[in-house]
Amino acid sequence: MVDTLIKTQPLQLHQWLENRYELISLLGYGGCSRVYGAIDHQSAGYLRVAIKVLRTDLTIRQNTLAEEYEKLQRIRHINVVQVFGISQQNLFFVMELLEGRSLSQLIGYYQQQGGLPRHWALLLTRQLISALTTLHRAGLIHRDLKPGNLFFNKQDGQLKIIDFGMAQEKEMQYAGHYSSKSMDALTPVYASLEMLSGADADARDDIYSAGCVIYEMLTGRHPFDRLSADQAAVLNLVPEPIEWLSQAQWHVLSKSLVLNRENRVADISEFSSVFEMLQ
Repeated sequence: MVDTLIKTQPLQLHQWLENRYELISLLGYGGCSRVYGAIDHQSAGYLRVAIKVLRTDLTIRQNTLAEEYEKLQRIRHINVVQVFGISQQNLFFVMELLEGRSLSQLIGYYQQQGGLPRHWALLLTRQLISALTTLHRAGLIHRDLKPGNLFFNKQDGQLKIIDFGMAQEKEMQYAGHYSSKSMDALTPVYASLEMLSGADADARDDIYSAGCVIYEMLTGRHPFDRLSADQAAVLNLVPEPIEWLSQAQWHVLSKSLVLNRENRVADISEFSSVFEMLQ
């Protein structure tokens, strides 16, 4: 595939793509793309889908969405958003339509209650761990795990990881090769210390981010009061223990939040070994 720079054209609601998909709503947007709700007029029952389209106001790499689509296509897991197809021009891809709320919205709603209801928070924790296990076994690092990239789908009761625009291969090295755009795309309060410093991509980066998300689900609070890892390191902060977790569960969760990668949980299986027992 030739990697070229393109200037995409403005899209309007009720516009059709490839004489098949009718755009009916704008669901969200990010640094390089917008996501629309659409109707697939060639499917049985006129299936409602989501379509991720390159942003209309930027000149960007044609491969941007094709690379993300390829990564998502490799992951078949109930807790990862599923993709159905990509346009011949590689300007958009089609994925399952999720209906519900983002995890950031849920955390905000339950913040005053000290986190999501325990049973639900623990269920979503197990789902996140399961998805991340599959992701890492497939050789991918998400690199942008945060409540805004996790979505509770009310249709099947599952938490879904979305937005793989920053995902990278585990075996590839990136030290010294981070673009300013990539660094700007990080969400500092969920990024590991190493990500903030531009170190090589590592599965332990996802584990730190997941630890922040899980802590927030269980307590309604960010483990470092919404300070970034580098700010927390300067202040020598450590998360407040969650007393109702077992000793083994808190040990693993607190280890995932260690700011120095070398002392952090090294494999997501350490999580599943204790959190799968939660009731």
